[in-house]
Amino acid sequence: ARLSRDLHDGTIQNLYAVGLELGHARTLIKADPPRAEAELGHTLTTLQAAITELRQFVLDKQIVTIPNQEQALVAESPPYNRGNFAYISIPGPYENPSVKATYYVAPPDAKWRKWRATTTITSS
Repeated sequence: ARLSRDLHDGTIQNLYAVGLELGHARTLIKADPPRAEAELGHTLTTLQAAITELRQFVLDKQIVTIPNQEQALVAESPPYNRGNFAYISIPGPYENPSVKATYYVAPPDAKWRKWRATTTITSS
């Protein structure tokens, strides 16, 4: 019960705030794009803080152990490697120690919605 209360009083509140901020930015996109851009920048900062807080909460409460405290960088997947939505590149034991682990995320493809609307996906 205490774990649930601690999560609710901190991290969950911040994540809920991110949801509200995203909803507000969505309403501004067509009406006031510059303001929507500013809102999204603020929301991203809030989200990053919430992720950091959640990570620290998990470590402090010893919910899981993380052998390496290094955090991966996050970057957009290069255009030539977007077959997966997301993947991680972790440096090996013989690579330069300054090379950071990087989590790559592919942005949504605008053509996908049109394709999905006209295509039925079936399993065989």
